[in-house]
Amino acid sequence: MSVLIDAARCVRCGACAEICPGNLIRVRNGAAAFLPHPEECWGCASCLKACRAGAIAYYLAADIGGRGGRMQVVQEGRFSRWIITLPDHAARQSGSLKRFLEGENGEGSADILTAPQHKSLTVTITVDRSDANRY
Repeated sequence: MSVLIDAARCVRCGACAEICPGNLIRVRNGAAAFLPHPEECWGCASCLKACRAGAIAYYLAADIGGRGGRMQVVQEGRFSRWIITLPDHAARQSGSLKRFLEGENGEGSADILTAPQHKSLTVTITVDRSDANRY
């Protein structure tokens, strides 16, 4: 499990380094946050939730069913938008993913966008943080 930090999007606030339970993320001398030993990442996703710039993505490896996709969290006011991007081979299963996210009776909702030119699938799950369990 590992996270990917986009140095260009990083605002160097240090929130990710501060919240990391394994003390694995570093921010030094005004440089972007980095993960010196990504293989040691626990995959807890705390840094994703703490990053207000959306500079951190969680790599969804095939061994955990993610098929090589990525997950990001973008904070917008009281809402967190969990954005999952799956590559081409995973995007082919978009129908089953949409049914899973919406529930058997269609009571849920999911925004699913396919980008044919990129052959990928993007799913956005919106969570109202004021009405959700925080962990």
